[in-house]
Amino acid sequence: MSWLLDRPADRAEILGLRPELAAAHARLVDALWDGPVPAETLELCRLRMAQLLAAGVALVERSPQATLSPDRVAALPRWANDGAFTDDEKACLAFTELFVVAHHDITDEQAAAVRHAHGEAGLVALTTALSVWENQHRFDIALGGS
Repeated sequence: MSWLLDRPADRAEILGLRPELAAAHARLVDALWDGPVPAETLELCRLRMAQLLAAGVALVERSPQATLSPDRVAALPRWANDGAFTDDEKACLAFTELFVVAHHDITDEQAAAVRHAHGEAGLVALTTALSVWENQHRFDIALGGS
């Protein structure tokens, strides 16, 4: 991406151009992982978003806060019909998919399902996490990391 640097760079290097923003970003991401939604559920949602956006870098990365088996990751495209996913995970994954493809179509019932699973704070945390990850994924894609 020549308009930022005169050579290819990754997200960490670009964020490093503004250390105060990089630090604030890191604090936000850390707070999301430490929030009311289990790390495994967040990681499933992050990876599903990356699949939908074809964000290759994000599909390779794994959060150190979550431990997912390769089988669960492989089953992720079929989460809606796979018994390996809990009802709470399915509520968050349904919310995630609509957030990516048609955010205006998220229903009150879908938001209520996430709220039921993780409370009001969980709904806010998931929505915030999805916003952060969507921007990260698109940033990575813009940097050539798809």
